[in-house]
Amino acid sequence: DEGGEFQVMVANSDGSGGKAITSGSDRQLVNMGWSPDSKLIAYNDSTMSLHLVDVETGKDKNVARTTGSWGGVPFSFSPDSKWIAIQNF
Repeated sequence: DEGGEFQVMVANSDGSGGKAITSGSDRQLVNMGWSPDSKLIAYNDSTMSLHLVDVETGKDKNVARTTGSWGGVPFSFSPDSKWIAIQNF
């Protein structure tokens, strides 16, 4: 973004209506993925945290502090988007 920090952005398929749905600084975002219902985006950050962001509201919730590599832990949503599984060693 303009401030030099990593943010998750969403936009319409034609590129219009772009908006940041995360804020914050002092971390890098890695390993992102959409929930099957497209209402949430999960991402890992360089503080070893797994976050869920509500695409509609921008509410960013830290759901797990993990161990592992800088790239974050693998995660997978259930088909109904009600659960998220993580692989944490």
